[in-house]
Amino acid sequence: ATAADSSSGRTSSGAEDESSQNNSNNSKKKKDASDMFFDNLGKIFLLVISGVIASLVKSSAGTRNRNKLRDHLEDIAVLDPAEIEEMRIANSALTPEVFRTILQQVHDRFPNGNCSYHEFVVCVRKAMAQIHGEAFTIELGHLLDRLMVEVLKDHSTEDGDGSPDDTTMPVSLFLTALTLTLYSDVRDRIRILYEILQMEQQQEQQQYQSSSLSSGVTISQLRSLVGYLQETCQLPPDTQIVPTDTKYPAQQWRRGTPEDLVPWEGTDKDIIDLFTFATVLRSKSVCAWGECYQRRKFEEEDV
Repeated sequence: ATAADSSSGRTSSGAEDESSQNNSNNSKKKKDASDMFFDNLGKIFLLVISGVIASLVKSSAGTRNRNKLRDHLEDIAVLDPAEIEEMRIANSALTPEVFRTILQQVHDRFPNGNCSYHEFVVCVRKAMAQIHGEAFTIELGHLLDRLMVEVLKDHSTEDGDGSPDDTTMPVSLFLTALTLTLYSDVRDRIRILYEILQMEQQQEQQQYQSSSLSSGVTISQLRSLVGYLQETCQLPPDTQIVPTDTKYPAQQWRRGTPEDLVPWEGTDKDIIDLFTFATVLRSKSVCAWGECYQRRKFEEEDV
């Protein structure tokens, strides 16, 4: 019994020693880990601060790149918002009703949907004279001419004599530019633009003798119109700026294309109604005439 008790005591004592040693090892490991953390606390702090500083520098550089592009877009704009507003006020007689009359005559004069700027101006002057006499003309028209000269320079080719006035372009481009003189609220301006694209549809229908075209407009037409609005200074610079795939060492930016500004999950041939058309033009990605900055929510009755 004494031997058994002695053996049991040694076993118990050995287990306690082993447990004590394990606890001691665990405690030592925790202390080593703790000591390692505290010993490198300064380095960890510097790494965190360096990461924050690098992130701020990268963000700041990206912002500078964006602001630089925005300044460039403002510099190359042929007309500034003040000139556009002045032109609209000066043409207070050019109401939506008058514009629709001009639109119809332009439609009849150029059934194929294309003409030169000179031909367009002659047609518009003739239409306006028929409405209110020879004295009725585009006020501050030199601003519109200045704009179109620059637009046509970008589109002119080496064919012919290279004169911008002889460059044949879609009538819709010239009509979009002419809306700069339209004396109306945004709702009527959007309706007029929609009717311009509907006129395009009718001309295409007559040209190809097709009866399958809808009375609405297509996404392809809408994107073309957004491109015209870009060219004629009717979109704010900020909404035209989109990021590129270059993100390092700093985010790079570029001027967005109509496809960038009008993302669409369907196809270019999808037909949209007036409400969808107006919603896109007022969206933050397009923001025609700065409408996306309005606090009031756009509703269907605003169409």
